Amino acid sequence: GSVMKTLLDKTMVRLTVCLVSIFLLCMPLFYYLTTRYYAEDLIDVVDDYKSGKQIDENIDLEEDVVIGMMIQYAMIAVVVGTSVLITMRFVTKKLWAPFDDTLRKIEGFHLGKDEAPTFKKTNVKEFSRLNHSLENLIARDISSYRVQKEFTENASHELQTPLAILRTDLDMLIQEDLNQRESELVDDMYDVLTRMERLNKSLLLLAKIENNQYEELEDVSVPDMIQDMIPSYGKLYDNNILYTQNGKLVVKTSRQLMEILLNNLIINALRNSDSYSSVMIHTDGHSFEVSNQSIRGPLNEEKLFSRFNNPTQSKTGHGLGLAIVKQVCDHYHWNIHYIYKEDSHTFRVTFA
Repeated sequence: GSVMKTLLDKTMVRLTVCLVSIFLLCMPLFYYLTTRYYAEDLIDVVDDYKSGKQIDENIDLEEDVVIGMMIQYAMIAVVVGTSVLITMRFVTKKLWAPFDDTLRKIEGFHLGKDEAPTFKKTNVKEFSRLNHSLENLIARDISSYRVQKEFTENASHELQTPLAILRTDLDMLIQEDLNQRESELVDDMYDVLTRMERLNKSLLLLAKIENNQYEELEDVSVPDMIQDMIPSYGKLYDNNILYTQNGKLVVKTSRQLMEILLNNLIINALRNSDSYSSVMIHTDGHSFEVSNQSIRGPLNEEKLFSRFNNPTQSKTGHGLGLAIVKQVCDHYHWNIHYIYKEDSHTFRVTFA
């Protein structure tokens, strides 16, 4: 292979070659200025001296030499400046091409969605070291990500059987003749079991989204889906739901994932709103928005979409609802924003 050189060495070599080349190309111009401008009178004096002629006393050699030297100094500065400009602007463009390629591939890389990028081979030491370090880093990240994802999937699958057995045993236990204390304990166990089942389903859902298992796309009318979902919430929550729409909103997506996204955001608003306050839902031609009133103050935006983050400490939540929403949005490259203003919490999804 080619010999490795540092970026500084390669740049200096290119600058030197460019500088020498431009100086050689400018030699005829330097010669012309010397012989036809400020050295012309000096040549005439030498010729007159050699031929024995009378030397013209009006010739000002000092002025000509000073002016000529300044012109040559200016020419040298122009040549050096031009050489540096050409080297930095054009000659080194090829030299930096591997770095631009690496940067472009890193910017377009998504962990869990893409294979590890392949970087261009280069004989620049710094770029070669950078590519090697990035390859090792990405390989470790991909390996850790796959191990974590496989563990989540396997754990969720394995948990389904014991959870089903526990529910069956609890159902049988409820049918027994229990006193009040025993009934309360069984009810508490039922609540915990229900939360565990929801948590397990959510983990499985996240794994399926990351594995791109929702690739069947169809045109989904978001307003129609919301109107179908609203009646079921009235049976579970006391809050009034006010829905307004401005135009049609049809999104090409997985119907199941869209339903999950809308359901999680609306339920999040219902669970965390003040008692008997209204939850506002609005759609227009490109976005969905849900708002609820709460005096608990703004949520922590840095941890808002983190997994197992339950900002309101709700006993019915498991801290994965908003993480699933964010995962769906990232999957389809949609934008989701949280806005807090005057005790009102708003989540807005803008569909790309």
